[in-house]
Amino acid sequence: MIHHLQMSLANHTGQADLFLDTEILALGISSGHLNRLAKHFSQQLNTSIQFSDLAKCKTIGDIVMNIESQLHQK
Repeated sequence: MIHHLQMSLANHTGQADLFLDTEILALGISSGHLNRLAKHFSQQLNTSIQFSDLAKCKTIGDIVMNIESQLHQK
């Protein structure tokens, strides 16, 4: 999952805004993927990233903003 996002971002060099506007469903990201994503970032960032908050996101940009927001609440 993380690899897929990294590869997608690499493929959109110079088009980061376009990538951030990409809808999660268009990438085939399921609730299971979001759960693993929340766990991965919780471990990597040494904080609690809530799956329930990520599940409310519609786009990759929403996920990024949500994780940043959760980091600032720490």
